[in-house]
Amino acid sequence: MKWFNKLNLGAKLLTTFISLALITAAVGIYGLQNIVRVGHLMGDMYSNNLVAIDNLSNSYSRFLVYTRAVTRLPSQLPEDIKTTQERMQTHWTNSQESFDRYSQTDLSQEEKEQVAKIKDAKTRYLALVDQLVGLLLASKKNEASELSDNDLRFASYEIEEAYAALIENNNQQGASADKAGKASVSEINNLGIFTST
Repeated sequence: MKWFNKLNLGAKLLTTFISLALITAAVGIYGLQNIVRVGHLMGDMYSNNLVAIDNLSNSYSRFLVYTRAVTRLPSQLPEDIKTTQERMQTHWTNSQESFDRYSQTDLSQEEKEQVAKIKDAKTRYLALVDQLVGLLLASKKNEASELSDNDLRFASYEIEEAYAALIENNNQQGASADKAGKASVSEINNLGIFTST
């Protein structure tokens, strides 16, 4: 510090000013980086968690409407089945579109496995629905009721359980993203408190 004491007053003021400016710039850059990081975290939370959960829940709710219509098929007259099938197809298409949008988000390995499980189970489920409709149109109500009460019901439960696992996984990811965002905001707040004191 002897070198600082030997400086004249103007040089001392200039050195102090430059030192404080550098410290302020460093703190500002660090804070800006954290703000940008929080922005990215919030953007990721929106696109990978909130939008994904919305698409997933929409797909699931449309699938449930579809399955309810399937369970009512055995009680319908053969001439009404075609009309019901057309309405069911709308729900199925809407469910699949939402599920496809969900599938295009950034998925974890566990989510990819559940998505594959749902796709396989839905393929089997649709084959059973086609079989049910064939039996109903052939006026084989007893066989249709047995298929509806057993194989179709179990296939539906399998899909519902996979949806529930996906929804739970997304809820956990959302909570984790929220925690990371709060930690970054807290870090920025602590930086502000540190610099203001």
